Amino acid sequence: MPHRFTILISGAGGLMRRVVQTSQQPGSPFVVDRVIASRECPGIEKARSLKIPTAVIPPDSEDLWPRIEFPDAPDSILLLGYLHLLPIPPRWCNKALNIHPSLLPKFGGPGMYGRRVHAAVLQSGDTTTGSTIHLADDRYDHGPVLHQIKVPVLAGDTPETLEARVIDAQHRQIIPFLTHWAAEHSATVNCR
Repeated sequence: MPHRFTILISGAGGLMRRVVQTSQQPGSPFVVDRVIASRECPGIEKARSLKIPTAVIPPDSEDLWPRIEFPDAPDSILLLGYLHLLPIPPRWCNKALNIHPSLLPKFGGPGMYGRRVHAAVLQSGDTTTGSTIHLADDRYDHGPVLHQIKVPVLAGDTPETLEARVIDAQHRQIIPFLTHWAAEHSATVNCR
């Protein structure tokens, strides 16, 4: 039986679309059972166009976890550009994954998302950045790192050009990682 993901988003939904389209291919080891957005955004429209059940639930709503878990809880939660702190209940320890556009622990934390991350990387003078997939916990961009992919910072980069290369790397990273995750069905590290 394929591994089931529920995806949470807040923005454009590019990675979400890639994951959903892959999940709809014959023989995919995973499926996406629903997409939940923290607000009306381009990503939720993309999910609707892909015929995936959707919901828009503000992050401070008491309905969020019930909507994730009902009528049938997924195997894992996938945060793809979800811009809000999601307190992870103990029952979801090792089952909530986040992707972040830097090599954590660098350039993570409150307010560090999108081009803000890439601008901070450029300002730091670092010559390498990348993308991190990690287990989510009760802090922003914290929790055990599961996979990282490196991206060089090039001379003349702007936040926009660096962002484009990191997004490309995330698109190359996400499907092989999720395929492996689905085969394993759970992580072997603790998030507490």
